[in-house]
Amino acid sequence: MAFDDHITTRLAEIHHRLDVIAKEEAQPDLLGGEAARRMYDTQRDLLIAETEDLLHEWEQLREANRS
Repeated sequence: MAFDDHITTRLAEIHHRLDVIAKEEAQPDLLGGEAARRMYDTQRDLLIAETEDLLHEWEQLREANRS
């Protein structure tokens, strides 16, 4: 189950980073600046893709443990 713990830990880290990005982009002084230049789009997309991969691995791990 160590891998299971690794997945949940990484998901929490990703969630935190996405939350930070969302808060940064919501700052009024960034409107027209970093947010408008879509500075965080690539990072956000990579984090979301990693989340999807981790959830898929987690699902496979749980299915394997049911067998």
